[in-house]
Amino acid sequence: MRVLLSTVLLFQIVVANQDILCCKRASGFKRCRSACNEYVAQTDVRKRFAQLKELPKHCPGYLTDFWSCLNRSNSVDQYVDSKMANHAGICCLLTSLPHCRQDCLKGKLLALNKSCPQASDQHAHLHSCIDRHQETAKCCRSASKDCVKACKVIFSSEKPPKMSAKKRVREQCAIGGQHVINCVENSVPTGCPKGKSDCESQSGEQLRCCDLAGEEQCKKGCKRVLLKKDNAKESMEGLTNACKEPLQEKANQKMWNCLLSPVFYFLPGIDGAKLQCCSKALSSLCWRLCITMFTSSWDGSQNYQQFDRQCTYNPKEANLMNCIADVTKPCQLGCSGLNFCTNFNNRHTELFRSCDAKSDSHAKYHMQDWEKGIINMPGMPIPVQDIKTCLPDTWKTIACVLQIKPCSIKSHRSTICRADCIRILNQCGNATLMHQQPPEEVCNKLSPMVDQSSCISIGKYLRPSPYSDVTDQVTHPCNPNPCQKSRICEINRTCYAASLDGCERHTCYPGCRLGEASTFLVRMGEYAKVPVESGQDGCFRVCHCGSDGKLSRCTNLECVYKRTCAVKGLQKPKEHGERFAIGRNFCACFAGELMCTRKTIQQGLSMEFISTNDSLPCGCPATHDPVCARDGRTYPNACIARCSGLKPNQYSEGNCASIDPCKDNPCDKGQRCIIARKSCISTNEPCVQYFCVAASSYCKDMQLEPVCDTDGQQHPNLCSLHFQGKKLAYKGFCKSYCKSPTKPVCGVNGETYSSICGAHSARVVVDYEGPCRAIGYGQVKEDTSRCANVECPKRVPGNCKGVHPPGACCMQCAAQLRVLVSQTQLTINSQGFRNYGPITLEHLLVALRRHVTTSECDLFGYQSIEGDVVVLIMAVTLKPTMLQIEACSLEAQKIEASINTESPSFTSDVLLSTLKGAQTDTPSLSAMTQASSTSSIKFIHLLGALLHTYFITNLVLSS
Repeated sequence: MRVLLSTVLLFQIVVANQDILCCKRASGFKRCRSACNEYVAQTDVRKRFAQLKELPKHCPGYLTDFWSCLNRSNSVDQYVDSKMANHAGICCLLTSLPHCRQDCLKGKLLALNKSCPQASDQHAHLHSCIDRHQETAKCCRSASKDCVKACKVIFSSEKPPKMSAKKRVREQCAIGGQHVINCVENSVPTGCPKGKSDCESQSGEQLRCCDLAGEEQCKKGCKRVLLKKDNAKESMEGLTNACKEPLQEKANQKMWNCLLSPVFYFLPGIDGAKLQCCSKALSSLCWRLCITMFTSSWDGSQNYQQFDRQCTYNPKEANLMNCIADVTKPCQLGCSGLNFCTNFNNRHTELFRSCDAKSDSHAKYHMQDWEKGIINMPGMPIPVQDIKTCLPDTWKTIACVLQIKPCSIKSHRSTICRADCIRILNQCGNATLMHQQPPEEVCNKLSPMVDQSSCISIGKYLRPSPYSDVTDQVTHPCNPNPCQKSRICEINRTCYAASLDGCERHTCYPGCRLGEASTFLVRMGEYAKVPVESGQDGCFRVCHCGSDGKLSRCTNLECVYKRTCAVKGLQKPKEHGERFAIGRNFCACFAGELMCTRKTIQQGLSMEFISTNDSLPCGCPATHDPVCARDGRTYPNACIARCSGLKPNQYSEGNCASIDPCKDNPCDKGQRCIIARKSCISTNEPCVQYFCVAASSYCKDMQLEPVCDTDGQQHPNLCSLHFQGKKLAYKGFCKSYCKSPTKPVCGVNGETYSSICGAHSARVVVDYEGPCRAIGYGQVKEDTSRCANVECPKRVPGNCKGVHPPGACCMQCAAQLRVLVSQTQLTINSQGFRNYGPITLEHLLVALRRHVTTSECDLFGYQSIEGDVVVLIMAVTLKPTMLQIEACSLEAQKIEASINTESPSFTSDVLLSTLKGAQTDTPSLSAMTQASSTSSIKFIHLLGALLHTYFITNLVLSS
C-alpha cells in the first residue's frame, strides 16, 4: 500500500511539473499563462478539472503546442483534433451537455445553435469562444508574423482586450497590415458573450446618466462613448473630451455624479427593494422624496437634484443612503485584480462594494484630478496643498477608499474615520483657502461623528495585504457574478467529484425583479416581500415569482405597527426595532414582541438572574431524558419542553428520530406513507412528519434530491427510497466512509444520528460520538460537570479556540450566530403563502445558506434549548487554514450585519424578514497557525494536499 501511495504521489508531482512547463508555451498570451498557472497551482482534483474546463476562455485552440503539452496529463486530444475550424474545438470544453459537446466536436454549427442556443446562460461562453476563433481567422491573416500575433492576442481571451493590446496591433500592423487594424477596430470584443442583453441593459442604465447632462453636446458625446463599450480608461478619456472634466463643469455635474459615484440608477417605476430603505429616512422631506422616486414615473433630473442636495450627502441620512447602496452594490467578500489600488489586492477576509476595474480606473483619475489643488467633493470643494509631496500615498489610499468602498463589518458603511480626515486636512489642507471651512467642519460632513466605531481607517490600506494570492484557499464562484442580470448566482454545493462532464461550481437561476425599475431579484418559484405602493411604513405584500419572470399572486399583509416592549425590571420600555443586551443575554423588540436568546427573561425572573445565571431554562434538571414535540424537535427532557411553552399532550417520550410517524398509516386507502422529518419554527400550523403518495410512478416525477439508504444504496429521492422498502440513512449522495456499520453520533441539537453523514445532511454539526446522553450549557468553558462522561473529539486545527453552542457539550471551531426569530412576523407573512405549508428550520437554513459566498465555508443550524436559532458557519475542508476560518467568521458577521441593519436583501425575503436580531461569536487561532497561513504552500503541504486528494477521489469514485 505504501508503494502504491508513493507511486501515486510521485506521478502527481511529475504531472504538476509537466503542466508548469506547458504554461510557459503560452508565451505572449498573458491571460492564458495566468489562467494556466492558477490551474497548475490547484491541488484539489475537483477544482483542477473545473479550472481546466475554464481554460478555453483565455487559451485559444491555435496554441497547439500548449494544448498538446497539456494533453500528456489531461485527455484533451479529442478537442484539439476536432472538426471545428481554426482549432475552435477547444471551445467544446465549455459545455458539459453530451449532445451539445458532440455537435461542437463534429463542427455542426447549425445543429449546435439549435441544441445549445446562444441565449442560454449555460452555453453563452461556448458560443463566445467559437465567435472569437472565427474573428481571429477573419482578421489575423495576410500580414507579418508580429502583426498576426498581436491580432490574435486581441481575440484570445473572453475578457475585453487592454488598451496596450490595441496599441500593439496599430504598431505591429502599421506597415502592410492596415486591413488587420480596420478589422480589429470593427470586430473588437466587448467582453459580453454574443446575444447577451445584459451588456446592453448595463449600458442602458449608464446611458440614463447621460440624460442628466446640461449640455446637449455632452449628452450626445456621453451616449456615443458608452455605446462603444471601451475599457474604463478609454471611456473616461472620451467622456472628458465630450463633457469637460468631472465635478468642475456645473452644467454636467449631475451626469458626472451619476456615472462616477453611482449610489443608484434612477429608472421610472417601482423599485420594491430601494423602497424599503425609505423608512430609514430621518427627515420627512427625504422620506417623501424617497417614496416618490421609487414608486412612480417621475422627472428624473428634477427629483435627482433635490434628493442629491437634501439627502445624499446629508450626514443625518447615512442609514438611508447606506441601505440604498446595499441594494445597488452589496458588500462582497474579497478583493483582487486591481492595477492602481494594489494595496487592496489579496484582501480575502474583508468586505468591499466596488472592487472592480472600473472603480480602480476612477480612483486613478481622481488622484490625477486632485493634483490640481482642489478636492471636488459634491457641493464642497476642498483646497489642498500639492499632494505629490504632501502625503502622496495617503491621498492615493483615500481615492481608492472612495471608489473601491471597503465595508465595515458591523454596519456595512464605507465612511472614512473622522480622526483620519482631520489629521490629513490639518497636514495637507490649504490653510489660506480653508479659513472659512476649518478641517473639523469639513470632516463633520464627510465623516460624521455618528457610529465612528464602524468607520474605515485608511491606515491598513497604506501597506499591502499580509496575505499572498492564495485563491486556492478561499474561492467565490459568484463574485464577480458570472450570470446574467436576470439570473441569480448560487454556489453549487452538491458537486462531490467534478470531472470534465461534471457540474459547475455555480448555478444561475432565473429570477423576478422587485418592480420594473428594480435590479434586485427573487428566485423563480419563491415568494418576495415588497412594500405597498403607497410606501406606508410597516405595510407589505407577499408576491410569487412566476415562470414568466414577473411577480404575481400578490397578497397584502397585515401592517406592522411600531409598538414598544415592556421589560420587567426596566423602567423605560424598549423601542420597536431596538436591539439590546442584558448581561450575556441578547434581545430585540419587534411590534411589541420581546425576543431574547434566553426565554427565562419572559418567565418573571429577576434581572440579576437573567444577566448572570448559567443554569438551564426555568431551572430544569440536567438529566437527559429526551422527548419529541409536535414541532418535530427533540427536547433534552420534559421540563425544558414545558419551559418552551409546550403542554404535556404536545410531546411524547423518546427522541424524534426514534418515532415512526407512519406506524399507524395516517394516509388514505390506496396511498402510501412516506416519512419526511422536519423541525418547524412556525407554531400556527401542524408540523406533519410525513407525506402520502398514490403510486410509485409519482416518485419518478418528483424533483431529483438524492438520498442514501442504510445499505449504502443511492436513490433519486426520498419517495423512491421508501417505495423500495428501504430506510433512510441520510440525504445526499452515498459516501463510502459512511457505509454500514456506522457509529451513531450526537448532534449539537441533542438529536442522535446514525452517522456523521446523517447529521450533516440534516445541517447539524456533530457534538460527540455515541448517542446523546448529556446536556451541555455554558458560555466560556466546556461543562465538565454535566458532560463528564462525554469525550469530545479533537478540534481541527488543534490550536483553535472555538465557540460553545448552547446545549452542546463540546466546543466547535466555527463562527456562531444566535438569531432571534419573530413569531409575530412569521404569522403575518404566512398569510401571503398559505400553500407553502409550515415554515421549517430547513427552509430558513436554505435561505441563509445562499448568503454564504465562500465555497470552503458551509452553514449548519438548529434551535437551541432556549428557543432561538443557532447558526454555525465553519470551514468544511479536511484541514482548515486560518484564512478559511477567518473567511467563515466574516461570512457570519456579514449575515449578522444584514439582519441587524435590516438590509433589503433580507427584508425582501419572506423567511429572512422574520429574523429580527443576531449576535456573533467567532473562533480564534494561535499565532503559529496565523504565521503559516500567510506564506505560500510548501512542498510538505503539497504532498499532504495530494495525499488528501488521492483519498477523497477514491472515496468519491467508490460511491
